[in-house]
Amino acid sequence: MSKLTYAIYERIINLLQEIMSNLNTKMKKENRILFYNYELRDNSKYMLKYISEREKNQIICYTNKKILENEKLKNVKYISNVFKLFYYLLTSKIIIQSFDLRFKFKPGLNQMIIQLWHGSPLKTIGNDSTFKEYGKQRARYFTHVICASDFFKNIYVEAFGCYDSQIKILGNPRNDLLFEPLEPQEINNLFNTSFDKVIMWMPTYRQSKILHGIEDSMLEIPIIDKENLPEINEYLTMKNVVIVLKLHPLQNDIKLIDGQYSNIIILKDELLKEKGYELYNLLGYSHALITDYSSVYFDYLLLDRPIAFTIQDITEYNDNRGFTVNNPKELMPGVKLQNAQDLIKFIDSLVLQEDFFINDRARVNDLVNLYRDGKNSERVYKELEKILKS
Repeated sequence: MSKLTYAIYERIINLLQEIMSNLNTKMKKENRILFYNYELRDNSKYMLKYISEREKNQIICYTNKKILENEKLKNVKYISNVFKLFYYLLTSKIIIQSFDLRFKFKPGLNQMIIQLWHGSPLKTIGNDSTFKEYGKQRARYFTHVICASDFFKNIYVEAFGCYDSQIKILGNPRNDLLFEPLEPQEINNLFNTSFDKVIMWMPTYRQSKILHGIEDSMLEIPIIDKENLPEINEYLTMKNVVIVLKLHPLQNDIKLIDGQYSNIIILKDELLKEKGYELYNLLGYSHALITDYSSVYFDYLLLDRPIAFTIQDITEYNDNRGFTVNNPKELMPGVKLQNAQDLIKFIDSLVLQEDFFINDRARVNDLVNLYRDGKNSERVYKELEKILKS
């Protein structure tokens, strides 16, 4: 996008936002909750389910992604029409979102716009140069942003350009599902077999066609390749351990594995939807986590189970995307995997129940998670009730 094109685009967007903001001050607000997300996942998805089971006021959910019938909640009205969205944006007392969205406007009186975001950030938020200037103005378009601890306050203030008073430390609603793990029979149903140990491997995205070809790293996926995969799979089979590789929703497909290996499984969102399971319920069952710079490991600390990190491209990732802290390794309480042999040693330690990072995990967990009770959704809901009753 050229500077001139972007300047015109920015001018049009700013004009639309001002028009919507002016309209919003004049429209009467109904006791209604609107979930406004192009894709319903993470904190918004779990918050929607929690509220739908308790709230008698109208609940609207806007998304332009297809929702299966077995995913739809009884007390929620789903919409995808943009004109209906405009109406509900301007007439709802509460608007809940988890991403940066196209239609933004200043909250009106007696209206709450909550930014749940989608996890505690280790990676820089909004580092795309297109949105740097917009990032300084984000706070104009919501009343509160939810985070997990005091540690993230300054990070959010910098990222959203907001005041301390706008930040509510209530915890991430999605983390409640960690305390409701799948049962062993549900694991058997999901994978059509049983394993002694389940390791979740959840890398962040590096290459994304969805985000217009953004590449935060040239490395498609760390450690594994077509040469070492047979050896890793053989060892996993011998130990009756499975690695469940759950790619980030924005990551391009990786065809390196593609169903060839018995104990290395790529988990698709479609399978979870078909079985009616949630990712974080599965994560709550798992025995260990492999990740890199993904916010998922901050959540996983609540379970106090082994974590391994793949950080071969940390310098490249820092140059392209950046981190919210100067030394991200200090916040990574677990073994750093450099190659396939390190991975096999990690599997072996898990089987032998060797755990060398208990104290380190406790240190980081104290920083990043204020609440560890599985009641984050309840805390957020209590904030919503205040304005619904006002």
